[in-house]
Parts: sequence; structure tokens; C-alpha cells
Amino acid sequence: MTALWIATTLMTVITLGALMYPLVRGRTSDNATRSDFDITVYKDQLKEVDRDLERGLLSPDQALQARTEIERRMLSSMDQSQSGSQKNSNDKIPQAKNTSAIALMFALLIVVPLGAFGVYMTFGQPTMPDQPLASRTQQLKEVTEGRAQIAEMIIKLERQMQEKPDDPNGWALLGKSYRAMGRFADAVNALGKLAQLTNNDPEALVMLAETMVEMDQGSVSAKAVELLQAVKKEDPSDPRPYFYIGLERQQKDDLQGAVNEWAALLNHSPSNAPWVSEMQTRISSLVDKGKIEAPKIVLLAPMTETVPENVQQQSNAPTNAPGPSQQQMQDAQKMDAGDQQAMIRSMVERLATRLQENPDDLEGWTRLERAYRVLGESTKADEAKAQIKRLSGG
Repeated sequence: MTALWIATTLMTVITLGALMYPLVRGRTSDNATRSDFDITVYKDQLKEVDRDLERGLLSPDQALQARTEIERRMLSSMDQSQSGSQKNSNDKIPQAKNTSAIALMFALLIVVPLGAFGVYMTFGQPTMPDQPLASRTQQLKEVTEGRAQIAEMIIKLERQMQEKPDDPNGWALLGKSYRAMGRFADAVNALGKLAQLTNNDPEALVMLAETMVEMDQGSVSAKAVELLQAVKKEDPSDPRPYFYIGLERQQKDDLQGAVNEWAALLNHSPSNAPWVSEMQTRISSLVDKGKIEAPKIVLLAPMTETVPENVQQQSNAPTNAPGPSQQQMQDAQKMDAGDQQAMIRSMVERLATRLQENPDDLEGWTRLERAYRVLGESTKADEAKAQIKRLSGG
């Protein structure tokens, strides 16, 4: 912290010195001096354009336009310098220090440092501990090593996929690895092969669509929407298609369509699902912004069902036992996120155990699949979905 204050003080002194120098020495109106300064700036801008062109930040056409505009300003400045030098050669008007200059010097010396200090003490974090260079260097090293490990793994996976091109697990892992490295085009290609090998498995389609969105920097393309529509048709309980399709509607200024899509998501969601609050906020914002109709939303029951300790479930007991009491629900709302998550998982495990004893309970399997989807356990959700198809004859 001491080093910070020393560095801050030095920078303040240097800055104030640079600002006060013209006030102390007085200045003359000199177009040539101003022109020399402008030309120096323009030369730096030309160099910056060349650097941006080398880094690929500018196209050749953009660089040419930028250089042309800068060179035009240089010529204009040189013309002004030449015309102004003749006028000022015989007439330089010294500007002596006056009362205004003295007042400004006082403000620079006293008011600015004290004001900056007060702002920092009010809004800054003066008690924040230092972050030693060694720890930051170690963090950077870990990140670099992690990326190097992923890159090495990608090379091995690419070789494996050349030998086993029909391995869906390999394509899934390769696609995720490409995505982690920001190689979105390669990830789309790998996940596209995964979708083909798995006969358009919903999870593969969602991963593919999400990667397309990342590749397009958040823009949801028509192809991504097509994939997500297929997922929604196959699994209406999956929240991700609703979100991205609604986002695509919003990006096309179809605010009513976006609201309707997100409302459909909420109508398929338990009231304590983690995305409910975010979706409600988005819907309210668009309704207020676009003066559009607010759709009817009916959330599903929260996943907080419990079995009273003094009641033992029998193997043939229905899984749609009465839900919690009002008091139990209020108590659950007071829990922190970790406790709620633990409670939900415990409840899901009990439901899964009961279904092992009573495997022909279609409603129970439906609820279990939805619960696993909310928890992000796709494999178990797919297993529950297989049981639903078995019982429904699908």
C-alpha cells in the first residue's frame, strides 16, 4: 500500500507540473509551434494505423482511408503554419500571468489533489490488500499452462479421431476442447459430426447451437434456431432452446415474440428454477419498453417436496404425494442457495429410489427427468427420458 501512495504522489506531481508549466512561464500565440505539435501527433497516428493494419484490426481499405484523412489534416496544418508564421513574425503578444492564472494554479495545487483523495477514500478501496507480483505471475503461469495442456490434448484427440471417426464421445470432447480454446469454427465442425453420429441427440444439438452463437458473438442465426426448435420439440422441458429462440426474436426487434418464448419457458419451469428471476426481469423490461401484451405465466410447483419423517413410503405408494406445508415452503425460501440445492438433491434422490421400487410410475419418471434437467445432470435425465418412452410406448 505504501508503494501505491508513493507512486500516486509522484504521478500527481508530474501531472501538475506539466499542467502548470505554461502558466508559470507565460505563453505566446505561435501558430508554428502549434502546427509542429499537430504534425507530430498526426505522424504518431499514421504509425498507429500501420500497426493496426499489421495486427489485422483494420482492412487495407480502412487503413488507406485512415491514412488519407490523416495526411489531409497534416497538409492543412502545414498550410496554417505557413500563413500564420508571416503574420506572427512581427507581432507576438506576450500573455503575462494574471489573477486568473494565479487562481488556476491554486486550484491545481490544492483543490485537485484534495478532491482526488476525497473521491478515492469515498468510492475506492483503500483497505484492499496488495496483490503481490509473484501471485499474479503464478496465476498467469497456471492459465498459460492450462491452455497449453488443452492444446496438447486437442492434438492427441485429432489423431484419435482420424483413427476412430465414428466415436461420438471423441467428437464431443474434441468439440468442447475447441470451444474452450475459442476455435469456434472447428468446434462447430466437430459438434456437427457428433450430431450426425448420435442421430441428432438433443444435447448434441444444443451444444452445436450454443457454439454457433458464441462464434457469431452472441447473434443467434437462423441455423441455430432450427437446431433449437428440434430440441424443443423433442424435449419441451429443456430451458435452453426457449432462451436462445427468444433472444433471436429480440435481436430481430420482435419483442412480442421474445416475450412469448420466454413466457413459454417459465410455464415449463419450477418456480424455484435458477433462471426464473432473470427471465421475469427480461419479460418485464420488454413489456415496458415495447408497450406489448404481457402473456399469462403459470410456474410449475417448486421442487421442494419433502416426505414427513414420521411417514414411511411403501413401495406401491404414489410418487405424487402431497407437497410441503405452507410453513415448510416458507422455511425453504429462507435457506441460502447451497442449502436449497442440497435439499433439492436430497429430494431428487428419494424420488429416484422410490422409482427403483416402482419403475412403472410414468408421472414419477417425468418429474425425475425435469429435476435432473434443472440440476444439469443430462445423462441421468436421458435415462429417465428412456423410461418415459418405455411406459408411454414411444
